[in-house]
Amino acid sequence: MTEEACLEQLVALQAAAWPAGTPRGQLPVAFVVLKPGGAETADSLQAWCREAMAAYKVPQIRLLDSLPLIATGKVKKNQLEELL
Repeated sequence: MTEEACLEQLVALQAAAWPAGTPRGQLPVAFVVLKPGGAETADSLQAWCREAMAAYKVPQIRLLDSLPLIATGKVKKNQLEELL
């Protein structure tokens, strides 16, 4: 749901979600590649998510220049985990 919500906002070129382990459990983290020329920030995307999602689904937003992909175009989730 998190990836779709970020892309639905129409400012993200790519998005991927991954859970971050914390002492209180897992929290969602959204890795987002913004469309060129966009003025969005991590804070503005998170504010939009707060309005569109249940509170426990609102992710931390991490902006990236590009997502790590394998040759078939799928996201390398293990590399996202290393960015946490």
